Amino acid sequence: MDPGLTYDMDVQDYIEFLCGLGYNAKQMRAVIRRRRWSCSATPMELNYPSFMAIFDGKDFPRAKNFSRSSLEVPSGMRIAVEPNTLKFTKRHQKQYFRLSWRSKATVSEHDLWFISNG
Repeated sequence: MDPGLTYDMDVQDYIEFLCGLGYNAKQMRAVIRRRRWSCSATPMELNYPSFMAIFDGKDFPRAKNFSRSSLEVPSGMRIAVEPNTLKFTKRHQKQYFRLSWRSKATVSEHDLWFISNG
């Protein structure tokens, strides 16, 4: 299955992702088939947003709305996503969005979750 990711990632990005997941040297060699690699990103830099489309050969709608929701946002925190809508008009088109938040209190990285339902 091709997840149809809407952001660019190269081999090094995937290596950083596996490093962030805590893969050990044996696991890394098994997955990336390399003897040498570099892990320089911190896990907080690896929280890529994703969208997925599955084309199983059945009829499917030509347009699909994706809604986003945030859960367990601590009190005193405000979250904004701009723009509200990403419109794709051609193949391989790139779109960008900005996620920003403001907080009156310190928030642990484990206190905030984002879920996209499509």
